[in-house]
Amino acid sequence: MPTENLDLGYVERFIKLGLNGKWNDTPGAINILFIQGATPEREGSDPQRITSNDNEPDKYNDTCVLARVNPKTNLPEIYASVGTSEPGEFYTVGPEANPHGAAHMCWGQHKMEAIQRPKDGRLVLQGKAGLTRFWRDRKNLGARYVQDVDEIPRTDAIGQWFHPMGTGESIGKWSAGCVGPCGGVEGAAWQTLLTWLKDHPKGVPIILTLWGIDDFCAFSQAARHAYGPIRFDPTLRFGIRDLNAYGPVHRLQKLLKELHHDPGKVDGDWMGKTQNAFIEFQSANGLKPDGICGRESWLKLKTLVYGG
Repeated sequence: MPTENLDLGYVERFIKLGLNGKWNDTPGAINILFIQGATPEREGSDPQRITSNDNEPDKYNDTCVLARVNPKTNLPEIYASVGTSEPGEFYTVGPEANPHGAAHMCWGQHKMEAIQRPKDGRLVLQGKAGLTRFWRDRKNLGARYVQDVDEIPRTDAIGQWFHPMGTGESIGKWSAGCVGPCGGVEGAAWQTLLTWLKDHPKGVPIILTLWGIDDFCAFSQAARHAYGPIRFDPTLRFGIRDLNAYGPVHRLQKLLKELHHDPGKVDGDWMGKTQNAFIEFQSANGLKPDGICGRESWLKLKTLVYGG
């Protein structure tokens, strides 16, 4: 199974360069990276490497990375732990399963803020209104635990939580649309976050980035062999949104326009018009119309526009 280095430099470069995403570089600002389908070699401030896994549902098998610049020392800090970003069986097929399907946070970047949870007063991170989104995995329809082409993201989500996800082997009833580190409220990862929140500058959003292990490894390998700009196109799908004007969704929309598949406004937001334009492009070019812009779709787009 693939393994990859995990240190602050790789985390920052993946978010800031590989995804052209937003990175909080204000001292004290908190960045969170979730890597689906991989776990750290060891938890803590020196995680060394992450190793991919089969990413089975209902298990703690993702990597949760906390990263910042310490506002007192101006030195970088990182803390990695096992976590989960996918709901367990309880909310998918269990007795309390949501009839519309279990919620999954969309890949991409989300703006979070610290609040006290009303029901118990516990501190958690909540997605800022309109700046997080999720999709629902419909029960017994389409592929399980995979965002099917017609599973439409919600753009009005405000209940997306980042909180401690229990201490056991199974997710159980913890993770319906939420993400977080394993270890519970007394766990080292959560206690690290609480300590960092004390120094967090007011008004500076906490940026949470969620992506898959294959993209993290592909970017890291490209970065190691690059003598100039790093060439990397991440996997994109319905619901992903850029947080600045240089991100990959902007690039995709511009390529679609060049090929006369109209995504609407080039705004870096993969919603309905972009989805329709992209599926139209896939269908017209012999690609599986699955709504996922992976390696084959990126290659076809750039070959048609730039030649090669």
